[in-house]
Amino acid sequence: PYNNAYILGTSSISALGGYLFGFDFAVISGALPFLQKQFGLDAYWEGFATGSLALGAIVGCVIAGSVAEKYGRKPGLLSAALVFTFSSLAMALAPGRDFFIFSRFAAGIGVGMASMLSPMYIAEISPAHLRGRMVAINQLTIVTGILITNLINYTLRNNGDDAWRWMFGLGAIPS
Repeated sequence: PYNNAYILGTSSISALGGYLFGFDFAVISGALPFLQKQFGLDAYWEGFATGSLALGAIVGCVIAGSVAEKYGRKPGLLSAALVFTFSSLAMALAPGRDFFIFSRFAAGIGVGMASMLSPMYIAEISPAHLRGRMVAINQLTIVTGILITNLINYTLRNNGDDAWRWMFGLGAIPS
């Protein structure tokens, strides 16, 4: 007596955290040539701008455990979605290198939170006989996020010097 449509729908929505995980890791590949030009990045700053997401993800994983324990998985996922929304817009509107890197670090916090909370929440709402399939949706959305982001980056590549802003800003939509 399970409502399979509800479980599938809720799992798919929860797995948007996985999509945004894939998005945030992939978007930098298309935007980096624009960022080099916009902010005058040398090899060090390219690496730091790219790696700041992973540093934020470490913090996000640590925060996610406390948030999930104190407030629950669902409020934790909603918090991660807010972090994704604001950080996507902040990166898109970044006036300078340091603001961009700080915003990317913040996006990493959302990535870390979602990477922990999305599969956990999906596993908790799924009946045992569907749990593996439902959690696999999260993995599928990570790869889908990478694919769609690369396609969007490819599409925007010739749209002027500010195309990178659209690349990052579009992350607010699935957030």
